[in-house]
Amino acid sequence: MPFDDAVKRVSGVLGRAGRLIETVPVCLAEDETIRIVASGGAGGLNPVVVTARVLKAGEDSSEVWL
Repeated sequence: MPFDDAVKRVSGVLGRAGRLIETVPVCLAEDETIRIVASGGAGGLNPVVVTARVLKAGEDSSEVWL
């Protein structure tokens, strides 16, 4: 999927799982880091930080690193 669509999708999915802390563009229109805090563990009592990095891999493709 194109880079901009991938960033929106990853932000949306992670946003539903927890609270967005930051979205940082690393290289304009080629690399973006998204971070959230979600509840984990028994009863959701342990905070978990999830970091996703979206990279532009081609004209119509992207990579997502967690």
